[in-house]
Amino acid sequence: AVFFVDAVHPTWNSMAAYGWIKKGTIRELKSNSGRDRLNIHGAMNAETLETTVIASESNINTDSTISLFQALESIYPLATVIYVILDNAKYHFSRSVFEYVKNSKIQLIFLPSYSPELNLIERLWRIFQKNVLYNRHYENFKEFKKSCICFFKNQSDHFEEIEAIMGSGLEALA
Repeated sequence: AVFFVDAVHPTWNSMAAYGWIKKGTIRELKSNSGRDRLNIHGAMNAETLETTVIASESNINTDSTISLFQALESIYPLATVIYVILDNAKYHFSRSVFEYVKNSKIQLIFLPSYSPELNLIERLWRIFQKNVLYNRHYENFKEFKKSCICFFKNQSDHFEEIEAIMGSGLEALA
């Protein structure tokens, strides 16, 4: 199994993106005064495009990285090796992560520095933002969090859009 791993940190506030508005009309987008955010650590299967996420209001760190790896191992118990392609975030290089990986099925493959275009999950984050965050207002943080989590639970609803944007990256893996 091959996975691309990364984190995204959506903020509970309106994100004006794009839209068509008839000339002379006004379109209002409410915003929140808060800056609360949700931290999502995800792993996307390069072949099936299925995503495993861990969402938290606390920071992404060594513990969330290990929890994500444990989730992958429990979801794919028959895999002999689980290749994890990830960026150079500091928490991916922690001693605890390396200790955990030594005794697991996980094999880490680090991308070159400053190359997010090589991490396919970055494309998924764009689709997530487009469908959940752009031009949307959530009255409370609970509603915002639920919408974010629902996107990943119902990711199959967006499969055609995801597959279309992933195509060029998947061909590079072949």
